[in-house]
Amino acid sequence: MIYILIKNIIETTIQNYRCELCTSTLNEVSISLQKLSDTSIDLECTCPSCKTISHVHIQVADMKQAMMNANTKIINKNAIKSEDILKISEDIAHAHTIEDLLR
Repeated sequence: MIYILIKNIIETTIQNYRCELCTSTLNEVSISLQKLSDTSIDLECTCPSCKTISHVHIQVADMKQAMMNANTKIINKNAIKSEDILKISEDIAHAHTIEDLLR
């Protein structure tokens, strides 16, 4: 996983996490990285106030694959069909002027 992404996830967790028992916030030393893979991160968060330990699992989508899937859907949605090409060919064959094509 890209370092900047890991760093951003940890920083966001520190900013947004609140202890379930005492609602204290975390600091950098309160988080330890337990597991890291291409698609997920497991963090252990220890509350600096009450020492409650929480486990956080973060699933990260494969952005490259997600973008490819999104692009495929857009391309398929906007793709020219064979009927469109036949219609254009017929219109050109029957047109005598540019104005005929624009009607």
